[in-house]
Amino acid sequence: MASEENLQAVVRADVQGIRDHFGYDLVSIYLQEKDHLTLQHQVGYEDVIERIPVTSGVMARALRTGSPVLLPDVRKDPEFLGAIPGIRSEVCVPLFVGDMAAGVLNVETIDEELNTHDLDLFLALGADVSLAMQRARLVSSESTPTTSTPPRPPPSSALERLISGASSAAGGATGRSSCS
Repeated sequence: MASEENLQAVVRADVQGIRDHFGYDLVSIYLQEKDHLTLQHQVGYEDVIERIPVTSGVMARALRTGSPVLLPDVRKDPEFLGAIPGIRSEVCVPLFVGDMAAGVLNVETIDEELNTHDLDLFLALGADVSLAMQRARLVSSESTPTTSTPPRPPPSSALERLISGASSAAGGATGRSSCS
């Protein structure tokens, strides 16, 4: 139970942070549960797809292949599954636990076309989200400390560290206007 709570806190913080600090309005993280990808947290969607078979869709393809997907125009990919009408573009990055793809970070836009710069950003963020997920699982799986040793606090968000570094390098700017 503690493992699930730590992992959910990391996922929520990362999804919210991407929206708040980078200005992407449609962000979600799905994790693999047996033969499905299951939505863990999202921002920006009025309707969602809660579960996606690992055999269907762009996110499942990213999970199966372990490779990111950039779709500047989602209409050109017959595997695209849209939760809401009007989605124009998508970046989907696999999230890894060890060497195994365990989920996906998915970002979509309505008004803007995502490009290789967005893909590069999400590859870096995906690596940090993967690390944070692994740390959350590790912290929660450690044995209960003795009474003389204080418990280790939950891991800080890797996304927060990346944002802090990016903000410092850019003079505090996020580097992106908000998507609609």
